[in-house]
Amino acid sequence: MYKKLYFMMFNRVTDAVNALKEGRSEDALRSLQGAQEEAEQIFIENGEDGK
Repeated sequence: MYKKLYFMMFNRVTDAVNALKEGRSEDALRSLQGAQEEAEQIFIENGEDGK
């Protein structure tokens, strides 16, 4: 599960960085908030031990 979370978060942070570089701060914020929500949901669905 942690590998899945890592890659998802890495990609979303990359999207946010690119959005910030282009002056799209609202898009960056939405990307980071979406990643946070998605990571939380994955964690809840898989449990703390990743099963």
